[in-house]
Amino acid sequence: MDKATGMTPTPNGSIMTEQPTILLFGDSHSHAVHLAVEKRRTKGLSSPVTVHRIRKRKETGEWVGNTSFDGFLNHISTLGPSDIVLSAIGGNEHAAFSIVQHPVPFDFHMENLALTKGSQIIPYRMIMPALAESIERGTARKLKAVCEATSARVVHLIPPPPIAANEFISRHREPLYARQGIHSSGVSSPELRLKFWLLQLRILYKHCRAYGAEVMLPPAKAAEAGFLRAKYYGTDATHANRHYGELVLRSVEAQFCSHGTQR
Repeated sequence: MDKATGMTPTPNGSIMTEQPTILLFGDSHSHAVHLAVEKRRTKGLSSPVTVHRIRKRKETGEWVGNTSFDGFLNHISTLGPSDIVLSAIGGNEHAAFSIVQHPVPFDFHMENLALTKGSQIIPYRMIMPALAESIERGTARKLKAVCEATSARVVHLIPPPPIAANEFISRHREPLYARQGIHSSGVSSPELRLKFWLLQLRILYKHCRAYGAEVMLPPAKAAEAGFLRAKYYGTDATHANRHYGELVLRSVEAQFCSHGTQR
């Protein structure tokens, strides 16, 4: 490789640009990308991204993930400024606050978004700090540690937009929402859930700016009127599927790789 240009001559004399090392590290939202990478592998297609999922024990007792947090921090300490660390850490704080219908239906003002009819209006200044505290003690703390551990570019992936269909959420509820009483209380309005997702986006932008991380929004093709399109729904109330993961891979390739999208 020519150190001055970052390019490597090929045997026929043409120039090949060195590709960065791209590592994705995160919680459950990393799974959609993992599925997309595995699907490509079965087709004989390559992927520029290596996926690491945080290893932890689920409520069922099952262990998931392949990399400890400390182990990943140690791993990325060897990366250089041209390499990329994609963060899919956390992501479901907005859902924990908004999926299950509160005993007293509530809403809050946010720009020109509609209010849920018959709801009690809670001041924005009360909603914002509660969600921010949840994000700060989890996602933000880990994201800061990742940024401090590496000289690579850190890019935080914004989690998929909320699912609009209340019926789908009711049928595919996760253990957390079952404990919160979703079977008896029902699902809150899509409008409220979208507001919490947008509020989380604001909070994440603030932390990313503070830590020197970049932000990657969900692929535009995956959303309609702010919500996740049905073709990208995963198997539960909050996660996307491998088709969404493939869109993320293509976004990464378009932004960070010189060879373009795999076909």
